Amino acid sequence: MAVGGVPELSELTAAGIDENREEQEQEIEVLLSIYEGQDSRVEILSRSGGSGEDGASYDQQNMLKLYVPVVYGNKVPVDVFLPLESESTGATNGVTSPSGVQLARSDSGQRVIWNFPVTFLPPLVIQASLPPTYPSHTAPDYVVTCPWLSPAQLSLVCRELDGQWEKMKEDGGGRGMSILFTWMDWLTENLTRLIGYEDHVYVSAYEVDQDVDDCRVIVEPMDLNDIITHLMRFNRAEELRQFYNDIQCCEICYEEGQGSKFVLIPECGHFMCRECLTAHCELLVKEGNVLNILCPMSECKSHIPAFVLKEILSKEDFDRFDSLSLQKALNVMSDVTWCPRCNKPVICEPEQNLSLAICLNCMFTFCTMCMERSHQGEECEKARTEREKQAADSELRRMKGEVTIGMRKREREKKLENKRSDNYILEMTKNCPLCKSPIMKTGGCNKVTCGSCSGYMCWVCVRPIRGYDHFANNPACNTFTIEQDRMIDNQDLAQFNFDYMHIPVPPPRRERVRNQGNEIKDRLAANPGLKNDLAYCVTCRQPNLRENQNNHVRCWSCKASFCMHCNSKISGPVGRHYAGQGSCPQHSS
Repeated sequence: MAVGGVPELSELTAAGIDENREEQEQEIEVLLSIYEGQDSRVEILSRSGGSGEDGASYDQQNMLKLYVPVVYGNKVPVDVFLPLESESTGATNGVTSPSGVQLARSDSGQRVIWNFPVTFLPPLVIQASLPPTYPSHTAPDYVVTCPWLSPAQLSLVCRELDGQWEKMKEDGGGRGMSILFTWMDWLTENLTRLIGYEDHVYVSAYEVDQDVDDCRVIVEPMDLNDIITHLMRFNRAEELRQFYNDIQCCEICYEEGQGSKFVLIPECGHFMCRECLTAHCELLVKEGNVLNILCPMSECKSHIPAFVLKEILSKEDFDRFDSLSLQKALNVMSDVTWCPRCNKPVICEPEQNLSLAICLNCMFTFCTMCMERSHQGEECEKARTEREKQAADSELRRMKGEVTIGMRKREREKKLENKRSDNYILEMTKNCPLCKSPIMKTGGCNKVTCGSCSGYMCWVCVRPIRGYDHFANNPACNTFTIEQDRMIDNQDLAQFNFDYMHIPVPPPRRERVRNQGNEIKDRLAANPGLKNDLAYCVTCRQPNLRENQNNHVRCWSCKASFCMHCNSKISGPVGRHYAGQGSCPQHSS
C-alpha cells in the first residue's frame, strides 16, 4: 500500500483499473453531452490509449481542461488597486499607466484606483489529469489558474475542491465517485461568493514568484496593465459573441433575425440589419457626402468607421468612398496641389516665394502658379503677364482721364458698400453645422435646408436636425423665429444702393403713383369681386390689392408692410407676425 492508505497502481487489480477507466470514459462523454454547443467549456487534451489483458500498461492518462465561466448577468464594476509606491504610478495625482489607463488616488491616499464595468470575466481554468486510481480511490490530479484572481483566492478554490472530494468519498463509504461535473457545477454557481466578489470585482498587482500555499495554483506572468487589457478584450469579445448568437430587431425596419445578420456600430452601440445600413451608406456615397457618414438613428452623431463600411459596401462603392475622402481631405489643405501630368496630390515646397512643387509619383517638377514645367531662376510668365496687364489697365485709365476725383469717390463708396455688404452677410448668415457653408434665412420656420450639402439645421441653436421632433423636445428652440433672431426683412433691403447693384433707377414718385393707381382701378373695373381684396395702407393710405388671399400686403407706394387681417403695420421679420399662439392667419378667404 502507498503512504496514507492510498493504493499504488501495481496493487490494484486489473478489474479495478478497467472499471476506473470505464467510469472515466463515461464521465468524459457525459461532460461533452452536457456542455454540447457551449464553446470552450470542456477541452480534451489527451485520451487513454487502452491497456493490456493484465491491465498493467497504458499509453497515457485522460487529461482535460475545464473552463468555469464567471457571468454576472448585469454590468459589474471592476476596481483596480495599485500600491502608491509602485513604479508604474509615479508620485502624482491623476497618473496614467503605461497602457493609457487613467488612475487616481484613493480617499486614504495609500492606493491608486481605477474603475470600469464588465459583464463577462475570463473563466477559471481547471486542468485535470485522471489517474488509473480515479475515481475509486483517489481524486483527479489538477491545477487551477485565472489571470484576475490572486494566488490566495486560487488556493481557496483548491481547498474547496478537496473538501468536496473528501465529503463525497465519506458519503460513498470510502469509495470515490466521478466528481468533475460536481466541481464545475458548484463553482459556476458559487465561485463569486467563495472569493467574496458577489457584487464587485477587485484586481490588484501581485508578484509571480510570491509564496503560494498550494502547489496546484498556477500564477500567470501578467502585470496589472496586461490583466486590465485582458479583462476588457475578453468582455468585449463575449458581448459580441452573445449579440451575434441572439435574435435581434432592426432599429430601422423592425425586422427580426439572427444577430450575425446585423451590424453593430462601435461608437454608439446602435445596430441595424445589414440591408438597411448598406442602403443608407450607399446613398451617402453616391451623393458624395463621404465626410458625414453617420449613424442613421435620429439625433445620433456617431461616425461609421471605415472598416464597417468596407464590410457592407461593394468594392466599387468603397473605392469611391476612399477616393472622395482623400480628395476632400486634400482640398482643404493649403499646401497641397495636384500634379498637372498624373493628377496626383503633391505637397508644395514650404518656401512660398519659390512657387515650386515636385510630384513623387511621376517626378514632375512644376510651377504652382502656371502649372507648367518648373522655371526656377526665371520669372513666371503667367505672373509677369498678369502684372503687365494690371499696369496697362492702370495706364489706360490714367490716359483716358478715368482716374478723377469722382472715380476716387466712387471707389471709396464701393469699398464702403462692400464693407457694409460684408457686415450685413456676417450679421444675417449662420454657418451650416455640417459643411460650414454660410446660410441666409429669408422666411418660414426654423428648420432650414443647406443649399450646399442639403442637410437640415435648426436656425435657433445651429445644430443638425432631421425632422420637427427637435422643436418639440427642445423648449428653447421654437418652430418659428423668436424675438432675438434676425432674418431678412423688407427694411433691410433699403440699405442696398440701386446704382451699385445695377438696378434701373425707379421713375419719379408722382409718375409711379399715377401708373399704379390706374392699374388698380383698371383691375377693379374688370373684376368687381376684387373689392374684397382691397386694402388701404396704414401708413400712406394708398389702395393696395391682396394677392392669393395673403394677409401680408406690401404697399407699392411707401414699401411698408401691413396686415390686412388686423389692419396694423408689420415691423421686423414678417414671419414673427404670423407665428405663435393667437397670431394672425397669414392666409384667409
